[in-house]
Amino acid sequence: MTSAQVFWGFATALTIGALLTVLQPMVAGIAVAKGRARRVQFLAGLAITLVALAGYLAVGRPDLIGPESGSGSGATPRETSIPHLIKRLEAHLQQWPDDADAALLLARSYYAAARFAEAVPAFERAFVLKAPAAPQLADYADARTAQNGGTFDAQAQKAVERALALDAQHVKSLWLAGSFAFNDRRPADAIVYWTRLAPLLPADSEELRRLQANIAGARAQVGTGSAVAGNKKQLSGTVAIAPELQASVGSTDTLYVFARGLQGPPMPLAVFKAVPGRWPVAFSLDESMAVMGGARLSERESAMVVARISRSGQAIGQPGDLESGAVQVKVGAAGIQLLIDTVRK
Repeated sequence: MTSAQVFWGFATALTIGALLTVLQPMVAGIAVAKGRARRVQFLAGLAITLVALAGYLAVGRPDLIGPESGSGSGATPRETSIPHLIKRLEAHLQQWPDDADAALLLARSYYAAARFAEAVPAFERAFVLKAPAAPQLADYADARTAQNGGTFDAQAQKAVERALALDAQHVKSLWLAGSFAFNDRRPADAIVYWTRLAPLLPADSEELRRLQANIAGARAQVGTGSAVAGNKKQLSGTVAIAPELQASVGSTDTLYVFARGLQGPPMPLAVFKAVPGRWPVAFSLDESMAVMGGARLSERESAMVVARISRSGQAIGQPGDLESGAVQVKVGAAGIQLLIDTVRK
């Protein structure tokens, strides 16, 4: 992939993310106050420009973003360039420094333009104004790493860990987490992250083939084909759902996988959390997922593992939640298979 392709790939992602960021509050009718309404007007105009840019990215024809493009924006190619959009956002934020949406869009624009030294502090300012989601944390971690010449630091790693805590199936965060672990000479940990990533990539895609090559390289370093070799404090496997229940899973439901002790208090030893999407869902449970103040996986030889889809988003089970049966395993086991097939009464 050429550097140009990488750049326009980032720009495409920026466009989609920007539209979601800008249009969602407009649809929800949030902009009531006069000052906020003015900011929404600005961002709405910027969204029109980004729509034109999306058309260019899709077909690679500059004439589609000119005055006769049919978008009604009358934008010229210079006006729809990333640098021009950055200047508009910078000017806007001088007047409205607390506009969280614009601050985040500026950070992502710097990132798309490979201006990483500016993107990093811009992301940090935006995160102060508004709690970030997993995609934004992953972009921030990537920007920090790129700024450091490809070397990740503790803040980048913490950002990726935070992203995966919010969305355990976030593709870019899993890529980065595996890469960080591999470069940190922890190939067994890299295998765990990349194995979780594999089911989320399109079959027969170049990305999946590259990932499989990475996993093979990590396994060669470990000296075994086991995904948890060298780390006996983990549990990993997949969660599937019965076909008759799959259609009932909503977009606001939350998937939990719990590891519990065979005896003692019911407090989990570790908790995996994800937004259910493509099935099966790969999971791993390790020391980083322990409940504060509770027992840890390393303290047990065996554990019970169970999966639940929570309708409320809360970890405590309630009637109507979907559950799997509990499976007893040795701590360190891989390839655990859970099937969600029961509605909690």
